[in-house]
Amino acid sequence: MTTFMDFLGGFIMGEAYSDKSDEDMADPKQIIRSDTIVSSSQNKVSKLIQKSTSQVNQDVTIDQKITVDCGSKPFSDRHYELKDVQRTWWGKKIEGTGCPAYGCCYDVSQSGQVKLEAVNADILKDTKEMYNTVIQEVKSEMEMRVDAGKSGDDPKMIAIDQAIAKSELTNIRRTEKILQKLLDTNVQNSQHVHLEYLGPLKCINKCGDPPSAGTLDQAVNVDVAAENITKTILYQIEKNIVEMSASKKSKISDVSLPKMYTYAFMTVAMIVATYALFFFISTLLIKGIAPLKVGHQGVLMATMGIVDITHFFTLLFMLIVYLLLGIIMCLYKHGFGFRGMFCFI
Repeated sequence: MTTFMDFLGGFIMGEAYSDKSDEDMADPKQIIRSDTIVSSSQNKVSKLIQKSTSQVNQDVTIDQKITVDCGSKPFSDRHYELKDVQRTWWGKKIEGTGCPAYGCCYDVSQSGQVKLEAVNADILKDTKEMYNTVIQEVKSEMEMRVDAGKSGDDPKMIAIDQAIAKSELTNIRRTEKILQKLLDTNVQNSQHVHLEYLGPLKCINKCGDPPSAGTLDQAVNVDVAAENITKTILYQIEKNIVEMSASKKSKISDVSLPKMYTYAFMTVAMIVATYALFFFISTLLIKGIAPLKVGHQGVLMATMGIVDITHFFTLLFMLIVYLLLGIIMCLYKHGFGFRGMFCFI
């Protein structure tokens, strides 16, 4: 039945309905990308790492060459999206407004400002705890946004749970790999320390100001590891959600040809039945407007010079129903607002 409803929705709304699966998954993805999740998870992971670290002598740091790579992985499509884009009243983007949201780096003017911390080997025992910390932040934030008592049955919560379960082993293994790299980086004796953020850093500057990811207020090697762990886990969960979304989107294309013919026949039958119902209602309305008589062929003819407008009323009713169905589906998919209500137009 769900597949037929998808077929019917696509027939009524066209491309606006084809984005259904993306919209279903938008909420979990937006939560995973949210600053609240990222910053909270990163801070907690950082504290776990710091339990197994010790401060490096600042005199050693000044003499070192410290290279910070602010993003080694290629940008994904969403990283190219501009922030603070201005829009018209109709919601259309105003060309020339906005600025990059990702691709910035931290402000460090001299090596003396950079702190490093030596990491103890026992840090690897906290791998699972760090993973669980990030997962708990995601679930807690998600549960706050769904109806109380219904989180177990909410489709968005189910999507999150499935994505987390699918990525657990991979994320734990990658977390351990990041911690091992942190251990292998000799911050005390090496003259050149190379630290690498995996994903592009978010820009916190206002449009028009110099691009910046902010300033480091803790040991840079700990910050790098904490952010890489957090974003690696969240990225894999988001990737699984996107794959689930793509699988759901392809569902309608996987329907066999006989089923497609059946759905098409059912749709036509529904339209004909709806038209017949409104034709009958229109007939009753016209009878109330002017005296009518039924011809020998059963065709309604208006007396007193009034032209038969039964079909006109019927088509008008069909148009109203079409608009109402479209608005209801748009509100369900895109939320309230002018653009949401008329997404199918």
